[in-house]
Amino acid sequence: MIEEISYEGIWWLPAKPEDQITGTLRFNQDKGANLDLIGSFVDHFEPGPITGKAFEADIILGKSANGKDITLYRCFETHSKTSFPGMTTSSLFAHAVFIGAHFDDAEKITFNRLSVRFTNLDEWVNVSGFNIKYDHKYRRVSVEHTIPDSITTTINSLKISLEFSRKGPGFTAVQKEASIKQEAFIRLEQDKPKPISDWTKLLYRFENFLALGTAEPTYPISVEGYNNKIVEKISEKEYPKSISIYYQLIGDPLKVKTKLPYDMFFTYKDIADRFEICLNSWFNKLEELEPVYDLYFGTLYNPHMYLDQRFLNLIQAIESYHRRMISNTELSEEDHKQRIDSILDVAPTEHSNWLKQILRYSNEPTLNKRLLDVLTLHNSAIKKFINKKKSFARKIVSTRNYFIHYDKSLAKEAARGRDLFNLTEKLDILLQICLLTELEFTPEAINAIVQKHSLKRIIED
Repeated sequence: MIEEISYEGIWWLPAKPEDQITGTLRFNQDKGANLDLIGSFVDHFEPGPITGKAFEADIILGKSANGKDITLYRCFETHSKTSFPGMTTSSLFAHAVFIGAHFDDAEKITFNRLSVRFTNLDEWVNVSGFNIKYDHKYRRVSVEHTIPDSITTTINSLKISLEFSRKGPGFTAVQKEASIKQEAFIRLEQDKPKPISDWTKLLYRFENFLALGTAEPTYPISVEGYNNKIVEKISEKEYPKSISIYYQLIGDPLKVKTKLPYDMFFTYKDIADRFEICLNSWFNKLEELEPVYDLYFGTLYNPHMYLDQRFLNLIQAIESYHRRMISNTELSEEDHKQRIDSILDVAPTEHSNWLKQILRYSNEPTLNKRLLDVLTLHNSAIKKFINKKKSFARKIVSTRNYFIHYDKSLAKEAARGRDLFNLTEKLDILLQICLLTELEFTPEAINAIVQKHSLKRIIED
């Protein structure tokens, strides 16, 4: 999907296949999918919800010059020009491109299976099918490759497999070299076909799982979809047809660093014996932890975020984690009601409504209490980089309140410069510890990860 593609062909709307327009489809990650037409669909103009005014269509179908069926999804016109004398030209943007099939209705864009390659997936899996031997005496080298076995697990109705493929070796008239390339990919499969929107959500969840493991933003490199009702014949047998899927990503996958397994938080081999447990925890806790995930990965995928904003994102994530996974009340509901009633009984009547609003959330723990709870829960892992929990929590609260409320009385207590950097790095490590705990990593494994990968990020005084 990160490759650039270009297809010349003819294009039409599903309702009017006889009105065909010549044009060229281009896709790259910088500009997304754009269709340049010698002509315009403006004669079929119907204002819609995407732009409100310009021409738009849920579906545009096409046939490339080399015979490929193409479907463009959620399209709208970005430019139109008529020359006198001359002709009309127009350009449209498409949110997604499907190459290999025609879907004449948006509701029909469904798949039973997706095969996806991700950045750094090969390195994260780190399973090799190669056997290379050198025989210096006879000046011989032998290279054998066996495609590794699939690794499969099931989460609810979703089947997830780590699969492997091989490219090469090729043969030439003058054989000067031979190359074999092994590639790992993820196969996601369900018995019932699901719309593309459901599949993209699943991809997003899995790529975040990989991003946590690799400690690096993760993006899909290629996406192939399969619908059991769209088939092709190969050697007289019918197989689901591969449909290439393209859509613009937020971020730049071409700038992702290739990381070696040693530099990752955890790899497949680290969780091989409980791969299913980790994935089940990740997916099944999504509803509870989604706001925490969003805040954490929001910082990971935005390395140029201002330091104070990164600090605020991380403290909000830890606060949300405590609220959802530890506790969100200090007293029982009955005791809290009694406390409020006793306060309102002695308060002036004219202030009672105002006071009720003030006391509405008074049973929630303070940020300081939440931080101390999280620090205590993960005491064995944090003691290597946080010596004094109370002063650490107090510093965070003062800094957060200064940034949010601009309380000038806290100006001297708020962290800045190197202190703010270190405080933010420690919050990041603390949040990573929380997420690894939810994946059911043992305290010993978490301690090893913190010692190996995290402590070097903190600038010593």
